[in-house]
Amino acid sequence: MKIKYTKIKGLPVVCQKSKTRVGKLYNLEVDTDSLKIISLIVGQSWFGPRVYVSIDQVIAIKEDQIEINDAFIKEAEINSAESIKQLNNSIPVIEKSIE
Repeated sequence: MKIKYTKIKGLPVVCQKSKTRVGKLYNLEVDTDSLKIISLIVGQSWFGPRVYVSIDQVIAIKEDQIEINDAFIKEAEINSAESIKQLNNSIPVIEKSIE
């Protein structure tokens, strides 16, 4: 059985070592049988309105914040750069020749 936690929505999500604030918790799903995280989504981040955090990047869920691995920043920068590149590649370019 999986459960969504909505009461802790808005909890700050920070990198453990650098204490860099990445954004606020948007959604957290946990499997109640194994007590393992299914998904974690950060909202209001510098990488976009909603960003998925890899489950292996989550270090601790505390009362006042959620701590994630500092490597997430690099991973998110690469992912957001890739998605921007894909978006740019999908926009049709109309070329006009002037005669």
